[in-house]
Amino acid sequence: MNIVKKDSIMVMGYGWSGSYQAAERGEVQKVWARFLEDIRKISYSTDKPRVICPFHDRETEFTYYIGLEVGDTELSELPPEMTKIHIPAREYATFTHSGPVEKVFETYKQAYRELENKGIQLLHDTLKLEVYSMEQAEQITSATELTFEINLPVKTL
Repeated sequence: MNIVKKDSIMVMGYGWSGSYQAAERGEVQKVWARFLEDIRKISYSTDKPRVICPFHDRETEFTYYIGLEVGDTELSELPPEMTKIHIPAREYATFTHSGPVEKVFETYKQAYRELENKGIQLLHDTLKLEVYSMEQAEQITSATELTFEINLPVKTL
């Protein structure tokens, strides 16, 4: 785990809200498939495009976005069915999941335990982020193994 300050970014893509059970039934995978089909509709100006997945997790449901990091100039080109999200600069505890897809939840549990054990306060009302390389994102709907960055917003002193 590292604590890092991330600059503000803009993300453009699709969003989904639903229950954890709906996600387990593949609803989020459908949004990923749609995003990957429509990715060419999004213009971006970064040298190394990254797929950013901000999310709110609540007790019985969550909201998950899948999008590309874009610059401010591209926002006028937003396709009507997509959404844009501004992620403000803040500090995050960063973790990496590298392994089987079915172990992602375990990686999150370990991350939350580590924050608690170190006395670091998680900001529950703030978007958490998953960050994927373009190469990893393009394979996500069929991948059995994943490597991506998990960013949990934290309160620092």
